[in-house]
Amino acid sequence: MQKLGLTNDTSRPLEVMVEINPDRYVLQPKDEMLIEGGEDPSQPYFHINVYDGGIQVYPPLEARVTINGNPTQPMWDLRQS
Repeated sequence: MQKLGLTNDTSRPLEVMVEINPDRYVLQPKDEMLIEGGEDPSQPYFHINVYDGGIQVYPPLEARVTINGNPTQPMWDLRQS
């Protein structure tokens, strides 16, 4: 299984979109995210796009996401970011 770790070392919330659904997560300052993707020979790596205020991640196959070691669900309420 492939893994990608992200840490928000900024002083602002950081939006992370995990595709292909997409699933939206918001990392608060100092939060650590781990994205675990399956292994698919046709897609052997994570693809990452950076945009103002966030990151878009395309993991290989379905992904499991934890923040600070805890399983988490996507957040779409934009008022909470």
